[in-house]
Amino acid sequence: MNDRQNKIDDNHIEPGQKWQIDLFRPEDAAGVARLFRSVYGADYPIRTYIEPELLKKENAARRVISSVARTTNGDIVGHNALYQSAPYKRIYESGAGLVHKDYRGGQGILTDMAAHGIAIGQHDFEVELIYGETVCNHIFSQKVGHKLNFIAQALEVDLMPAAAYDKESSAAGRVSTLLCFRTLIPRQFTVYLPAVYQKQLQFLYGNLDDTRELKTAACKLPPQTKTRLDTEVFNFAQVARIAVTKAGDDLDVILNAAEERLKNAGIKVFQVW
Repeated sequence: MNDRQNKIDDNHIEPGQKWQIDLFRPEDAAGVARLFRSVYGADYPIRTYIEPELLKKENAARRVISSVARTTNGDIVGHNALYQSAPYKRIYESGAGLVHKDYRGGQGILTDMAAHGIAIGQHDFEVELIYGETVCNHIFSQKVGHKLNFIAQALEVDLMPAAAYDKESSAAGRVSTLLCFRTLIPRQFTVYLPAVYQKQLQFLYGNLDDTRELKTAACKLPPQTKTRLDTEVFNFAQVARIAVTKAGDDLDVILNAAEERLKNAGIKVFQVW
């Protein structure tokens, strides 16, 4: 490894500087990339955060909305983002959060960046709901979610590969996450529950921070309705997200075929939206 690469990966920043949380600026991109490389290594699989030009492009398009912790010297010591990963584009995921090693330990940088994202997402970018996947190999992101009133709805078993945490040696195997939600703009809907799953779904909906009118589905799907799937594959994590954009009476056949195809391609974890 050459001296330049060593400098990028080490990302030495003078400790003890004052910092503030701010919206990402294009000139922050190189500092964000150095921060990610120093924490996760040059092989971090989500290239957006280690390729400065790509990070600038995604923020300009508002597919990513980055919050940064910037010191008085202009150094980037923290990053967290809202980014589009759900089928509905006004729902953003909160993640890609990290803090420089010399600025951790109770300073509240990660919490403040996540709170900043919530505030600007709601008031400046018309984000309606934010969700996050808080990892279970440490409790820091879970504590942030709890403090910011996210509601944990599910456990995603073995979602992330251990390789994502190799540089800091913080996981011995695949890492599970908690799937957490916070509504920013309430929108009441009527939800028709299949009778066979009614009790389970009433339990899940009962903990939401938004109102739903729950009714029992009494009708069958219209005949000749065809299922449509929109699938996103994360090869580095061996995860597939399958969004059912339209459900037809052929759902079981279409979904089983998609799962079989993805399983043969090496996918280990399936999520269905």
